[in-house]
Amino acid sequence: MKKEWDTFKIKEISESITAGATPSTKIPDFWDGDIPWMSSGEINKREVFNTDRKITVKGFKATSTKMIPKESILIALAGQGKTRATVAINKIELCTNQSIAAIIPNKKINHKFLFYNLDNRYSEIRRLSTGDGGRGGLNLKIIGSIKVDIPPLKEQQKIADILSTWDKAIELKVQLIEQKKEQKKGLMQKLLTGEVRLPGLDGEWEEVKLGDIGKTYNGLSGKTKDDFGSGKPYIQYKMIFDDFKINLNHVGYVNVEEGENQNRAKYGDVFFTTSSEVAAEVGMSSVLLDEYDELYLNSFCFGFRFNDTQTLIPEFAQYLFRSSVFRKHTLRLAQGSTRFNLSKKEIMKIKMQIPSLNEQQKIADVLNAVSREVELLSKEVKVLKKQKKGLMQLLLTGKVRVKV
Repeated sequence: MKKEWDTFKIKEISESITAGATPSTKIPDFWDGDIPWMSSGEINKREVFNTDRKITVKGFKATSTKMIPKESILIALAGQGKTRATVAINKIELCTNQSIAAIIPNKKINHKFLFYNLDNRYSEIRRLSTGDGGRGGLNLKIIGSIKVDIPPLKEQQKIADILSTWDKAIELKVQLIEQKKEQKKGLMQKLLTGEVRLPGLDGEWEEVKLGDIGKTYNGLSGKTKDDFGSGKPYIQYKMIFDDFKINLNHVGYVNVEEGENQNRAKYGDVFFTTSSEVAAEVGMSSVLLDEYDELYLNSFCFGFRFNDTQTLIPEFAQYLFRSSVFRKHTLRLAQGSTRFNLSKKEIMKIKMQIPSLNEQQKIADVLNAVSREVELLSKEVKVLKKQKKGLMQLLLTGKVRVKV
């Protein structure tokens, strides 16, 4: 460690470390009040300016939860997925549930420096969780015993300012991405319904039934969990759900024997999700826009292959089947209560209005241009995050010192 840096346990640089509580959800008088109350599911906000729920004074007094002052460090003690060990800064006074610890810094530590320090040590802190194999949760004793190397206060502030600048740059890029996505969504609504026509295009649109322009096929069949992990590439469920077109960088692998009767995916095929615990995830689609010698499809989806390319082109189809008009059809067809399913037969009955091939291509070109902008901005965000991570590693360990 560099000269002038000291090591403290978090309990030594904190006024207090406390956890909250949850008022009874069975008592209406405890909820919908004016006191911000936060659960661990909200901690991914990083900077908390509001909370999803609020409690009443009665609810507050009925529990052991406490009001947390602004600019405390919140850390998830437990939670689903990657939530545990995630940190945030509260920008308002609030209280929390029992799955969040609040570290109230004392005068030895800059709150933002502490935030970046703990954020940079996410994996390390997760491994401190109680329970077999790192499962379970963190607790206040564990949090209090975490050691932090800190420089003088002015240097802490300077480091925090530098990293905040990177955060702002990333945030601006992310906001721009969201703006572009909204722009794309608006363009799709107008162009894919004929509400707005591109210059020089005024021909009549034709109504087609999906079952008349193509045929469906099933995904993998007869496979067990032992067949997956190596072998031939296949399109995974999440790949279809995540994007308009299939990203082949994310394929899974499955063992397929020579001569085995399995359907192969081809360029131009459209894939639909047919089953999910959430109705909104059923009927999501994605199109394969790359040539691939041998590629299979997961068993929770089905493929749709056009009879020819003289009615609907794949580049246009990737947007048409994600349009609000088509999604309304699929949501209406989703059947189930605890799990929702979609019938291939019913999807093939859907009728859609489509323009000429020339207009399809021009619409696809416009939407592709916006998609490329989003892709480029997303790559820039990844680069910025990688650069920031490297910078954190240098600044927060004292390997590189800043001038104060």
